[in-house]
Amino acid sequence: MILPPAVASSTTCGDNVTFYPLGREALIPVHEYQHYITDTLTQMPMGENAYNVGDALHEGFSDYMAASHVSQNAGVDVTLVGAYAFQNCTSIQRDVAVLKVYDKDSSDPGPHIYGLSWASGSAHAQNPFSATDSTGVC
Repeated sequence: MILPPAVASSTTCGDNVTFYPLGREALIPVHEYQHYITDTLTQMPMGENAYNVGDALHEGFSDYMAASHVSQNAGVDVTLVGAYAFQNCTSIQRDVAVLKVYDKDSSDPGPHIYGLSWASGSAHAQNPFSATDSTGVC
């Protein structure tokens, strides 16, 4: 059974925003499975009351591995995490192809945004001569 989209309110995206099922986007199950692999292999401590570097590494590595795996299998670059599920809330999508410089003073201190620095850096390490940051300059 395919579930209908959920309509919810969020502090990031406002009221009555439609969110689509996460499991129907290829990157998301691979991202979550990579969390399992990372937990099993590293037993990395996660932040309890505040996010730490381990949280950012966890999210970043999961984004990077998901984008790499899905892109390799699809034969095209699939780098936007949340393209389907969060199509009505683009501010929480993460594009691994756009180099995100770590910003300690970010207005969104969540591990997903900090992790994007790790994910995008890893992605650009594969092809460093084509790297640009989010401003278009690198």
